[in-house]
Amino acid sequence: LAAVLREISLRLPVIGKLLMKMEVAQFCRILGALTAAGMTLPGSLKIIGGTSLNRRITDTTRAMEVALRRGEDFIAPLEASGIFPPLLARMLKVGSETGNLAPGINRASEILEDELDRTIDRSLALLGPLIILVLSVFVGFIIVSLMSAVISINDLAI
Repeated sequence: LAAVLREISLRLPVIGKLLMKMEVAQFCRILGALTAAGMTLPGSLKIIGGTSLNRRITDTTRAMEVALRRGEDFIAPLEASGIFPPLLARMLKVGSETGNLAPGINRASEILEDELDRTIDRSLALLGPLIILVLSVFVGFIIVSLMSAVISINDLAI
């Protein structure tokens, strides 16, 4: 049931995008922490693939791990997934070529978390006027109901 609700929430227009950005930022943060702690990239991807609740992230990490073990380009599954930003793919590629992967991943996760914070702030800024509009309609409905009751009492007196 929780998995079904999670998939439904990921398909919602605004909330789904926010949740996906949040999970991608979490993926980057965990990957950066594991690689900074000295774990190999395949080992880090295996751990993340086993703990992630998002099926698309799990499939992508498993495909990246398989590509790494075969000696293929491990960035290709990341780019093909469509859920990870191109920034992350570029940072991983540069980090793997220079042999300095952890700082690049940590910098990418900071950028993604800043973007997530800005997106949440924008969404909440749009939510305020929407709440005011809904409450205004509700109060207007109550006023119209009371006024129609008062007018109907006046009609009964005649």
